[in-house]
Amino acid sequence: MNRLLLSTLAMIGFVSTQCAPADQSTGDTLADAPADWTYWPKKSEDGLESYLRIPPGFESIPPLVSSDDNTLINGRFRSPDGLVEFAIIVKNGRNYPRQLLKRLIDLIVAPDESLSSRRSSIERVQTESDITNFSYQEQITITSKDASYTRYCSQELTTSIHPGAALFLWEFQVSNEAARKKYQEAYKTFKANISLGEF
Repeated sequence: MNRLLLSTLAMIGFVSTQCAPADQSTGDTLADAPADWTYWPKKSEDGLESYLRIPPGFESIPPLVSSDDNTLINGRFRSPDGLVEFAIIVKNGRNYPRQLLKRLIDLIVAPDESLSSRRSSIERVQTESDITNFSYQEQITITSKDASYTRYCSQELTTSIHPGAALFLWEFQVSNEAARKKYQEAYKTFKANISLGEF
């Protein structure tokens, strides 16, 4: 279990819900990326159910978080100058219990890293059928102990079992503040260009 979120969630006593909020898939809100951004995985003539768009020159590298049968997308990418890395893992939330603690995506914090900040929010969602559900967002900053890089992570969870209910863990790793400023707009575009198939 992800200990970073345990105390916050335990305070409000999450319980199983019987239904779910609106579709969490971003497939219908795909933003346009520049023409020179490439598809990942490589787009076939038949298209892909789930894919990303990545900036030119970014190299796919091994992800920090392991995939499982519920993983829809899991990618990590390094910029040509080596200054930043973009990462995303998306899982099918419908196959997990309706408790947020059971839906957390493990965030890897290495022994030579430390947690420097964390901000979270929980939203109660009331459906038209008067069923209460929850969504959870957390912003986490992790720094290397030698100050050589910083990882800005964002986790977005929902108790939904509605078709398209997805769990997201995003990451923007930067070597310094100048690198963050240089690539922050590209990272926003990266986040906006994810398409999820039906699930």
